[in-house]
This record gives sequence, C-alpha cells and structure tokens, in this order.
Amino acid sequence: HQIMTRSPITLTPDCGVYDAIDIFNGHRISCIPIVDSSMLPVGILSWRDILKEVAAIRNGKSRQ
Repeated sequence: HQIMTRSPITLTPDCGVYDAIDIFNGHRISCIPIVDSSMLPVGILSWRDILKEVAAIRNGKSRQ
C-alpha cells in the first residue's frame, strides 16, 4: 500500500492511447497497469509511453 494503491486504475491491452490520456488527465498517477481479462498484469504504461505514441501519431508512424 505504500507503493501502489490496493485498487489500481487499470487498462486492458485493447484500449487506445486516448483512453490512457483520459485516465492520466483525470488522476494523479504516473503509470497505469495493463491487465488481461482475468485481471492479471501483462504490462505497465507510463506517461512517457504516451508521449512517444503521440509523437509517432504526429509523424505518421503510430504503432496503434
């Protein structure tokens, strides 16, 4: 509980970059756990990852 909340805000792998931006803008968090349908962690998304994706979208090189 000192490092992470017991009820984290999460996303699933099929969510888009704008879903993550909405979460980052609505909460004071720096990372979002990515979970599968069983709520098991499969990754983590940081605001830096978002910046990289937005830059890629701007340059026409989106991985989304």
